Amino acid sequence: MSNDVKKPEPIILHIPAFDVFDEEKVLSPNNRDTYNHPTAVRVNRGGEITEVTAAGTKVSGGEKPKEYRGVCIEIDFSDEHGLDWTLQFGFHKGNTLVGVLKRQQRLDGGYSDVPEIWRG
Repeated sequence: MSNDVKKPEPIILHIPAFDVFDEEKVLSPNNRDTYNHPTAVRVNRGGEITEVTAAGTKVSGGEKPKEYRGVCIEIDFSDEHGLDWTLQFGFHKGNTLVGVLKRQQRLDGGYSDVPEIWRG
C-alpha cells in the first residue's frame, strides 16, 4: 500500500454574472483581486441567526430568509481596495443557490482596520 495520498481536485463554483472563485482563491467582484479578508459568517436557520465576528459568536432572533427555505449562509468579505461584499449560499427545493450580495465601498478605501475573523 502506497503512502501517496492524492489531493482531491478543488470544487470550483461559478456564480451568475460574477465569477468569484479562481481555483482555490476567492476573487473580489469589484476587480477580481485575490486579497479578500473574511469579516463575518452568519447562518440563518429559520429566523435563528448565529453570527461569528472578530468580537465573538452570538445567537439572536431575526426574520426567516425570504427567498430561501431552510438555511441561508452568508460570508462577509472586505477586499484591499475598500469594497465590502457578501457571498451567500441559499437552499430551496433541493437546489443550492450561490450569489453575491452587498457591494459597498468603504469611505476610507483601505483595509487596515477591517475586523478580520481569521486573526482571532
